[in-house]
Amino acid sequence: MPTAILSFVDQQTGAPRADGLLLYHLDDLIERNDTFEISQYLPGYLLIGDDSGGRGILASCEHPGHPVYICSLGSLAKNDFVLLAATLQQWQASGCPTHKSNSNASDDTIQGR
Repeated sequence: MPTAILSFVDQQTGAPRADGLLLYHLDDLIERNDTFEISQYLPGYLLIGDDSGGRGILASCEHPGHPVYICSLGSLAKNDFVLLAATLQQWQASGCPTHKSNSNASDDTIQGR
């Protein structure tokens, strides 16, 4: 796990926010990634949270800055990814929104995922 993602995860309490966003602490992160078989279906990504509504928050482990996406936990397909932020740091600085802001790329997806 990249240091930036590990540092982010280590800061999380694992308790849901008022808006339903649940950012996993390390113990939960391991269990959730195993449960959803992320390494099998989405190698190179980590499930770092969910929106309490059936969508997972995923961070790229392989791309610079660790882009953050949201995707249905029922599909787990890159074609269904919606870019939340170009970098994990950007996403965290903007309050970890679960919707795409206007400041992100104009497309819902990012090339080279």
